[in-house]
Amino acid sequence: MAPKPLDQASEASLELASCLQDAFPDARLVDEGLQAGPFDADYLLVDGDGRLILVLVENPDGAQIALRSLDLISALPQLSNWLPRLLDDPVLDLHQAPEIVVVSTGGDAALCERLAAMNGDLRLFVLCEARTRKASGTWLAEVALGRAGNPELGLAATADLDTASEERLTFLTERLMRIDDEVQVEERGGQIRWRVRGALLARARSDQGQLVGWAGNSNEIDLSNDAGVELFLESCVERVVNLLEEHSGDEPALKQFEIVPRDPGMTLSQEELDAFRVP
Repeated sequence: MAPKPLDQASEASLELASCLQDAFPDARLVDEGLQAGPFDADYLLVDGDGRLILVLVENPDGAQIALRSLDLISALPQLSNWLPRLLDDPVLDLHQAPEIVVVSTGGDAALCERLAAMNGDLRLFVLCEARTRKASGTWLAEVALGRAGNPELGLAATADLDTASEERLTFLTERLMRIDDEVQVEERGGQIRWRVRGALLARARSDQGQLVGWAGNSNEIDLSNDAGVELFLESCVERVVNLLEEHSGDEPALKQFEIVPRDPGMTLSQEELDAFRVP
């Protein structure tokens, strides 16, 4: 199934499609109307990192949106068994836990509190509207769910790492920041992600307490040993070089200078030269 941009969604409202495009500028709509037993999703997107985004849109009356979210969270472990065959998207990476996005239309006044009590990678957006006599517009505004935790440290993603793996994770972050001082670290989808200049550089996660990772689109790398760490860092350097080459056209061209040899001329006066002469 070939992915299509959001603005070509067949059944989505054009306004909502435009709002989703603004909220997720690097996302593509790969399908919609997912139904599988007790759970469903209105839209299925894949972002620029290959991560699946499942979008639930609240009905105007607010009926069952919290329950739909809970059902979808409970079904996420099963998705990796059959969803790749169903979507057949070459960019989709199900090593990354899907993200659930709930779009509220204001029907459930307690929706924020209900979602905040749930486990899982959830984000809540409210569909907003503004009107004048001549025009109107809509947009999605994200609502913070107020959960505890420090995403910069990646506490949830690394909670079960052993001590050696935690030390390796800290070491990798320090080394990656030496490669490029614009490297940023975040936790998303049960993974630690390193980004540089907005692009995904590398990611890592816990696999039964051991650290595994990917650099760019590399295969999974075992980071529990020095050889894996070295391969990971080499792949990261290669990824940074590729990113710089991709964006080289965005930088102003360097001026070209030609070094022309010339006579430097006399640097000492005649009197100074005479002073050094032996009588």
